[in-house]
Amino acid sequence: ALLGARETHGFDLDPASKPTADLLASDNGVADRCTFREGDFRRLEELDGTFDVVCANIYADVLMTHAHDLAERLSPDGWFCFSGCRFDHVDATRRAIEEAGLEVEERWDPEPGDAKPGDAFRRTVTITAGDVPGMLLPGLPGCSSQFRSTRGFRW
Repeated sequence: ALLGARETHGFDLDPASKPTADLLASDNGVADRCTFREGDFRRLEELDGTFDVVCANIYADVLMTHAHDLAERLSPDGWFCFSGCRFDHVDATRRAIEEAGLEVEERWDPEPGDAKPGDAFRRTVTITAGDVPGMLLPGLPGCSSQFRSTRGFRW
């Protein structure tokens, strides 16, 4: 909402998350555009349409289970940002995302073979729906995994 969304919807399994989210939205002057609920992915069934942006602090197993749901609910020009995927789950998570009909592209900056001591790496994995044009969108501050596109993702 702070970035200009007309409306936002959030859900979490933790019962403490809703009152905390409500308070933060109020403190930031965006409570009128935010709705928070306690619950799991079934909360998406209560909402119509697609989403321009999806952000999640989510475990890889949950993302793998719901990759098709996310791909279907992400608008054609939307983007997805998530954190919570352990390195040892990357391959399985990638397979699940690809099986949801999305394509994955990976880039490193600098390339691992070109790195010097003290360099910071930037890894970008772009996941997009096949044959659908998209555009790269700027990342969110503090979001460790960022995605792009057309029912796609950049991490």
